Amino acid sequence: MSDVKIEIDFLPVGEGEKSGDAIAIRYGDENELFVHVVDGGTQESGQALVDHINQYYGNPTWVDNLVCTHGDDDHSSGLRTVIENFNIGKIWMNRPWLYASELTQSFKGNWSAEGLRRSLRESFPILAEIEDMANDRGIIIEEAFQGKRIGPFIIASPSRQFYLSLIPHFSRTPEPVEEAKEGFSFLKFLGDAGKSMAYAASKLVPDSWDIEYLPGGETAASNESSVVQFAHFGDKRIMLTGDAGLEALNHATDFLHAHGYETQNMNLIQIPHHGSRRNVSTHLLNKLIGSSIIRDGSVGSAYVSASKGESDHPRKRVLNAFTRRGYRTHSTEGTTKGYNHNIPMKPGWSSAEPHPFYDQVEEESA
Repeated sequence: MSDVKIEIDFLPVGEGEKSGDAIAIRYGDENELFVHVVDGGTQESGQALVDHINQYYGNPTWVDNLVCTHGDDDHSSGLRTVIENFNIGKIWMNRPWLYASELTQSFKGNWSAEGLRRSLRESFPILAEIEDMANDRGIIIEEAFQGKRIGPFIIASPSRQFYLSLIPHFSRTPEPVEEAKEGFSFLKFLGDAGKSMAYAASKLVPDSWDIEYLPGGETAASNESSVVQFAHFGDKRIMLTGDAGLEALNHATDFLHAHGYETQNMNLIQIPHHGSRRNVSTHLLNKLIGSSIIRDGSVGSAYVSASKGESDHPRKRVLNAFTRRGYRTHSTEGTTKGYNHNIPMKPGWSSAEPHPFYDQVEEESA
């Protein structure tokens, strides 16, 4: 696949404190190009995603694969508009209610399998609506679990077992039994006020190329359930992470390495969860993309979806961590940012300047 054509566009989603993901991908060769959509952002950004595909991908009638990384509204809402406007080959989406019969003992109360199924489905109305739309149109929905292939992409996380272990800790699901709460109570019951406090930026402190403080932290179980995709197009390696956190990304990295995939020196990697400082750590990045300090940005590109005017994301400390390792970092912040290989730059577009290495970053408590 040395002559492979690749085009990956990260569209802007949300404003202020509301970020999301909407990614359009086109790949193939001289004979055929395929369209692959990952998340649709908010309802408003769904139409922008449709317009982008029509304008820049040759006004196609068909989207080959549509991936919903996880059930959060800022990733799933806009996918309904994509489904309304294109013929869809397959939808890749995990639906918590499919596993109700295996989870009745994980929640407080005397749940029947059917009662829990109804409750879980009602808790995720957008996913349920996507399911209904797919059924009405005869679109196949595939479980998006580790090891499955979506065209040239392989799903690196979650495994089925990992996904089922996370469902009782989603913020929308019933209260888990005490045994299931261990290690997850903070994630399950952290409200919006708690999240704001946990992520609030403090004063700026110096940072340097040679010293990195990035311990990572806990993130919501729904984020950990994100579908992580890895593709190897000839000599081009690409990783899309959604909102995956430390546990999911460690699972993904271990799976890829165990199956002979090289994750260092990737050409493109998505910085997870809008550049949150909780979702990556020095240890994880050393394992995933390497520990060498490379000052010239020669390794590849790292993209982060963050809304315009968002005060907490992306964290400069996180951007610096990727820059140290030789990645040119780009964030959407109100503008579509794209990567292309063997496909000409879009008319009227120009190369974007990457973020610099910041000598002042947000202070983080030890």
